[in-house]
Amino acid sequence: MQRVTLSQFVQNTTVYERTPININPGLRRGVWITWLLDSVIGVFYAFLPRGSYLQSNLFFQWTNDWMINSWDFVAEYRQFFIAACALVFCINLGLLITTRAFNQAEIALHIALFVPVIFVSINLLFVMVLLLPVIANLIIWLCLAAACIVVVIIILLNFVRARSQ
Repeated sequence: MQRVTLSQFVQNTTVYERTPININPGLRRGVWITWLLDSVIGVFYAFLPRGSYLQSNLFFQWTNDWMINSWDFVAEYRQFFIAACALVFCINLGLLITTRAFNQAEIALHIALFVPVIFVSINLLFVMVLLLPVIANLIIWLCLAAACIVVVIIILLNFVRARSQ
């Protein structure tokens, strides 16, 4: 049996907690999607109109005070929302560099990859709450347009049928 000194033992060991391992493809895909959504949400916040604009616009006839107040709140504090999106963007950029394009990372960085995902998920829910009344207005207008088109088609068919007799 050969004797090994402590310094030789330490040189020949591997610390597995710091060994980079492959990142799960689902997590990798989620981080890339998160980065894209964060950019889109940041642009959305940058060009968000005030609630009074929505109230005065003819397209948004079916609005309520809650919708107007929530849009005004976000428009008033938009710089904080944009700063939060920029912070998440920078965190993702740092993680992109340290994880070798989201391919390999230490276990601690695998856990850190969830932070931007969770933040953007919460941010996306907030944006969806803002957009629900807008989508509802859009659906109502599309239904009205479809009903008008159906009425015009029925009138034209009756006119053609009357002319052919």
